[in-house]
Amino acid sequence: MMSLIFVSLMNSALYFLSSHPIALTGLILTQALITCGLAWITLSLSWFSYILFLIFLGGLMVLFVYITSLASNEMMKTNPRASSVLIVMVMILMWASSSWSEMTMSPPLETTAPLSHLFSHQMVALTAGVMTFLLLTLVVIVKITSALNTPLKNFIF
Repeated sequence: MMSLIFVSLMNSALYFLSSHPIALTGLILTQALITCGLAWITLSLSWFSYILFLIFLGGLMVLFVYITSLASNEMMKTNPRASSVLIVMVMILMWASSSWSEMTMSPPLETTAPLSHLFSHQMVALTAGVMTFLLLTLVVIVKITSALNTPLKNFIF
């Protein structure tokens, strides 16, 4: 688990070294995968992390379509400074993972987590309101796009 947190921090540091939009999209996808992996380990709920990743992936697909339509002819250049920083980060990760494996770890997390730990009882009304709002938004967007029989953005130049 500590290795995933460290990889997440390294991935966050790479945002500053990348300037191409598609590379940034790849970094966001990697960060989403790491976040979902951490949620799976922490909550012991594989379905929650799977659904969370699918939601992230759906949003990234929309983002990818817009980015490729805006910066389709931009060449991706490698930055020598980014390569050296990446090599140093990988070396630190390998060193840290070997030293963490030698340390005694705390007892493992519970293997089963009840569903009641996922939601707070005080926030049930707010959670139900947000779910209703999202459902209503989905229905309105479907009605708007089906009434026009066109996508939301027209790609005719």
